[in-house]
Amino acid sequence: MSEFLPHIFGTEFAMNYIIACGAFFELFTTIFFFMFSVKKKTNFIIRTLIMLVVIPFISLVYGAIIYLDRPLNSFIRSPINSIFLIAYILVYLYFAYDIKGYRFLLDFFSIFATLIFTSSFYSLIINLNGLDSSENFYIFGIDNNYLAWTIYWIIHIAIYALLGYFSNGKSELNLSKKMKHTIIGFSVIIILIYIFIAGSINTFDSVSLTLAILLKILICLVAVFFLLFRSDLFYLSSKEKEISIINQILVDNQKQFNSIKDSIDVINTKTHDLKHQLNKISDKITSEELLTLKDATNIYDSTIRTGYYVLDAILFQNQLVCQKNNIKFTVLADGKLLNFIKDSELYALINNILSNAVEASIKIKDESSRIIDFNLREEKGLVILEVLNYFNKDESNSSASSSNKVDDSMPHGYGVKSIKYICKMYDGIYKQTINGNIFITNITFEKHSKMEKSQTNSD
Repeated sequence: MSEFLPHIFGTEFAMNYIIACGAFFELFTTIFFFMFSVKKKTNFIIRTLIMLVVIPFISLVYGAIIYLDRPLNSFIRSPINSIFLIAYILVYLYFAYDIKGYRFLLDFFSIFATLIFTSSFYSLIINLNGLDSSENFYIFGIDNNYLAWTIYWIIHIAIYALLGYFSNGKSELNLSKKMKHTIIGFSVIIILIYIFIAGSINTFDSVSLTLAILLKILICLVAVFFLLFRSDLFYLSSKEKEISIINQILVDNQKQFNSIKDSIDVINTKTHDLKHQLNKISDKITSEELLTLKDATNIYDSTIRTGYYVLDAILFQNQLVCQKNNIKFTVLADGKLLNFIKDSELYALINNILSNAVEASIKIKDESSRIIDFNLREEKGLVILEVLNYFNKDESNSSASSSNKVDDSMPHGYGVKSIKYICKMYDGIYKQTINGNIFITNITFEKHSKMEKSQTNSD
């Protein structure tokens, strides 16, 4: 091959062709490893092989243009080089990966940032060894050609893979208008940096090695900044999506709470009327029938009253669940302490905590140990909500993590997230502890101005 190409194309053209093939293969490697975790299109392997096979043909055209423009200096040739690289990236991304819109643009400029960082970082290592990177690619004093190339590719592939992994490109993007404009701006900047600086940075080695080192450090930092921006963008987008889901859960909770409240009102009205009717007909039915009917009306007398109807409804719902599963449910609470929390949010907060406690209690075989204690009190200017429940120590690992389980109607994993989210909204502190075979959920709120105003209005 080393004799065939110069014989066909001539030595200088053959050299340009080989360099072009290497540049495009390196770009192919950058895209493949950086985009490793990104969603692919069907027949991805075939599509990728096609993009690999076309490299020799693209390099032939590219090499010819560089050969014809060889009198031009590197500052002029750099834009030509960049046009080919940009075109290859765009085609490869569109052809092989299932990405669209601003996500496409984000991955595009991120690949450029990765390419810029890797090439600048590697040539920086060469410079730090006191060598001119435009004439030498050996590092660490290695003079074996095969070993040098092996190290070259190991370093490059490792950087591509690491940057792709840590830039976190798996989740979906939910972008604001401002973020979209930022992505466009960054894409333009990173392309300009590559065309006018990074693409010809090695030419500074012959002018001033110190200047070249400083410029390469600066370029590496800029590229890292872009990649960190990408990572933060995915993180913020994920959090926005999470908050959106939690808010939807709270809307659903509001509807569920309204339904439960209406049902409780109907039950209370009916049982109240039934008690009065029993007093009128007590002498007309048998004692057994009277006892059965009175037991049915006990639900009205056993209704928990904390002084705040919202909390009463939530506790009543869980009280029925506890009665059904032979769980002793004790409540000592001043409900007005929580009337600063929106109905749907209070429902989500309390219902998730008690659902977890019920789930853990049901697993206990000894029904005498099925106890849930709900305590809401004010202490030293703080509002303290504390829920205690026993759990089966034989299943301590799963029971201790039962606080992370949620009602089946909720998206998986969002029960505790919604609890933490609501606590944060009201400057609360959420804490879970285990004492022996007792699981303790503790939430503390400061008695802030919003709470005091709400309590004043309630009074």
